[in-house]
Amino acid sequence: MNNAAAGSEPYEALVREAAEQAAGNGIFLMTGKQEKNPMTIGWCQWGVIWGMPVCTVLVRQTRYSHGLLERDGVFTVCAPEKGTMKKDLAFCGSRSGRDMDKKAQLKLATVPARAGGVDALAGCALHFECEVVFKLEMGGHMDTLAPEIRRRFYDPAAQEGEDGNPHTVYFGKIVAAYRAQQ
Repeated sequence: MNNAAAGSEPYEALVREAAEQAAGNGIFLMTGKQEKNPMTIGWCQWGVIWGMPVCTVLVRQTRYSHGLLERDGVFTVCAPEKGTMKKDLAFCGSRSGRDMDKKAQLKLATVPARAGGVDALAGCALHFECEVVFKLEMGGHMDTLAPEIRRRFYDPAAQEGEDGNPHTVYFGKIVAAYRAQQ
């Protein structure tokens, strides 16, 4: 994993801060090497799997970002400073990049990727560039999911489609983790 320049914070410190933001107002998932599509996520997990730092994100198969992830195999997670970008997060969590260029609509800029991932979102404090190393389609495994979780998040009556609109779980090797330069 490529941390920022010498003297940068260890990735574990960045993860703690990003996880707090994800649990609060959410964070951005940037997909699409050409499109640079921001999507708000609240579910993200960081850890070490297969001896490498990994960031795991869940994306419903009906989302525009799903197709971009499938095509490019890379993503960047961007965490704003706590309490900032609330309107942008709300907008990107309720609109589809399939219907509009959310970045242009909100006048958001990007910062070039440092390690070949998707460009990061300017204005965010923390960035995790990731390369997909494994994915799991939840659709074939819904019967193994705890019933209360299945009812709450995958109820066909509340979600698109009769299958409850399952997620694909993407495990991304973190190839760069850094704090935005001020």
